[in-house]
Amino acid sequence: MAVKPVTSVNFSVNSSKNIAFSGRKDRSQNHSSNLRSTAMAVPLATLIAMSPLNTQSANYNNSVFGDEPARVEMMQGAYTTPDGIRRVKNSAGTGELVTIKEGKASYNLEFVTPKKDGRVTEIRISSLSNASVEDIFSGNSNTKTIKELRPVVLHIIGDDGVEGMRVTIDQLMVNEDKVGYSSDKIITFLKDFAAGKVSGLKNAGALKLGAPIQRNVTITNYGNIANGYKNTGWLDEGRAESEDWGRTIMSTKIKTRLGNYTLFAVSTDRNNEDFESLIIKKDGEGEFKVAGLSFVSINLQDNASIGKFNVGVTSVYKRNSKQTARILDPELFETLMEVTNDTRFNNAYPTKMQFSNMQLFGNGVFATVH
Repeated sequence: MAVKPVTSVNFSVNSSKNIAFSGRKDRSQNHSSNLRSTAMAVPLATLIAMSPLNTQSANYNNSVFGDEPARVEMMQGAYTTPDGIRRVKNSAGTGELVTIKEGKASYNLEFVTPKKDGRVTEIRISSLSNASVEDIFSGNSNTKTIKELRPVVLHIIGDDGVEGMRVTIDQLMVNEDKVGYSSDKIITFLKDFAAGKVSGLKNAGALKLGAPIQRNVTITNYGNIANGYKNTGWLDEGRAESEDWGRTIMSTKIKTRLGNYTLFAVSTDRNNEDFESLIIKKDGEGEFKVAGLSFVSINLQDNASIGKFNVGVTSVYKRNSKQTARILDPELFETLMEVTNDTRFNNAYPTKMQFSNMQLFGNGVFATVH
């Protein structure tokens, strides 16, 4: 299954954003830039650097054919492309078997050409890598007929109603059932086939390119995907009411793709070199105290792991409450992670990683895999 985040945001906690707080204190003093690790044995920033948010490019899934899809010439007998895709035409000329290996698994695609002219009227798929060519061509293996290639587009929305990122997941459909053992290489090969980029094979109604299924989803407190998102009444309360967190010592402004923010460093005691809170205010909204940062890694599963994407979650306290709301602005998350490099903010907010396994069904609905 191809998983492609399409939000073009460069996320790297190692890249300095030159965050400069200004205030009454002398900021020329050299403060330690070591990553804070009080909340976990391995610093969160180190773990994120090992598994960054997948928002660098719309083409997250690299083509198995490189920048330009390979045009494989038809040959009698077996032929293996440089990418390890094996193609063999049956002796009667009424079909071609394409074997695609990904990791330890092998998948077989049979392209049925009853008129012996390369026009494909049916595509069958099987994950039985030990099935013989004769069994597959004769229909004696456990095969299913692919009807459609249908993308599911996830609009990942925070509790503020703002879309933080968008992820596209390509699915193979057998009628209305998802083929769970799909792979990036299979998706890429079939897309090239549908676009006429696989020489010797033409799509004659065998594969339909379905309309994308659009789904609004959010990230829960447990790091899972949930359909829909909560109401934004807490923002109205934030604009209407104020809350006293302490003395503001310094402030700075940042600009992201999703808005402009002011960050306030707040102290509740006489030590102005140790900040107990960080307050954020988005233009047009109220002030909210940062409750914590979560780096959420979501693994899509079926028969095996079939894709992964990562989301940065900024949690803030609702007005005069211990309840939290989640903001999914990737650049805000990156900035607040950068702030943790400053040891003066060691006690301002915690950081953590969350992992979840999710199964995606053919209608774009998720379920947690325990």
